Amino acid sequence: MVYNVEKTLKEHPSKIGEAGAKEIKSAFEETKTAIADPERINAATDRLTAASHKLVEPCTNPFPRNPAHRRRLRTAEITASKATTT
Repeated sequence: MVYNVEKTLKEHPSKIGEAGAKEIKSAFEETKTAIADPERINAATDRLTAASHKLVEPCTNPFPRNPAHRRRLRTAEITASKATTT
């Protein structure tokens, strides 16, 4: 799991932002150090899973929650549409 999250973060750093990336990096560092203790590994894995959801959603959701981003996408669609009809 650590490998997959780390790989996804490296492939899509702009999707999560700096604060989200720090949270994810902290979670997988905690998971790596908790390997010897079953209680710690379960808690760390749960934390990493929750943090990784913040990375996965923007990568898979074609309609982001950010209203400003939606407006930019819609404006780009309208501009492209006008360019093809003229």
